[in-house]
Amino acid sequence: MAFLTVSYITNRSTHPLVEKQRGQYELLAESLRAQVFTNYELIIVDRDNDLPRPELAWIGDRVRFLRPHTSPWPLGTFAPSIARNTALAAARGDIVFGLDDCVSFDSHLLKHVVDYVARGLYLAPTYGAPGDRQSGPPHPQALCGGIVAYPRARAIELGGWEERFAACCAYEDFEFSERLGRNGVRFISDPAAHVTLHSHISREKGGNWRCHEAIWHLLQGQARANVPWTPEQLSCFEARRCPLENAGHSGCPTGECKLPRPTPETLALMRDYECRNRALFPGEANADTSPL
Repeated sequence: MAFLTVSYITNRSTHPLVEKQRGQYELLAESLRAQVFTNYELIIVDRDNDLPRPELAWIGDRVRFLRPHTSPWPLGTFAPSIARNTALAAARGDIVFGLDDCVSFDSHLLKHVVDYVARGLYLAPTYGAPGDRQSGPPHPQALCGGIVAYPRARAIELGGWEERFAACCAYEDFEFSERLGRNGVRFISDPAAHVTLHSHISREKGGNWRCHEAIWHLLQGQARANVPWTPEQLSCFEARRCPLENAGHSGCPTGECKLPRPTPETLALMRDYECRNRALFPGEANADTSPL
């Protein structure tokens, strides 16, 4: 039977959720208590809240609480890839199942994960607001969100989650699943395996320091994540106007860039921090994997 790491990341407060009047950790604890599959460890990566969480004390030594590994991006920057890599570096399971915050799920979700792994498939659950469930048969999934199962060793071999998507608002999940898919990982979506996303206070506006569309275009097809930018890639951000604009790329469907050009501070971080030797899996040497 497979050993599973459940990874849960958050940069949100523990204030009660809108329609439940309960906090995110209460919802998580309720869902995990109900699981019929119990051979898992839980890793919580929480940027802001007090740790450990008393709501999860019943899990005992199978839960660890971590902070995201250090990053030079300003506090509040949207960076789920950094948190996911912190969990991946600390994981002990053969399979990692990633969860976003403010979610609940039914009692068979983790069993669905391991049952599909036994068939060589990795679950990308359907997800949506309460009452918003899909129907139909399971089907292959090419681009997956952050709520997804994947093989730990293969993910590390391919560089983990791409941290060059930090400080922009999208596509780190699509790039991750597309890269693993090109390297033999088969994802499947099953409406019977559903995760409910609950309303919550929006995260702070710390996002668009650089264009996610440009990063998505420049990194498509890369063999490994978290390697230094090439001079040619950097030139797309250094130019006064984005060279991808009006060039027919899918990342610029309107032919006109909607984001301001990167600031000198952003370019300095890209040239320095992101152009160092990033050949090792990010977070592997930095993450403090001891329980808080």
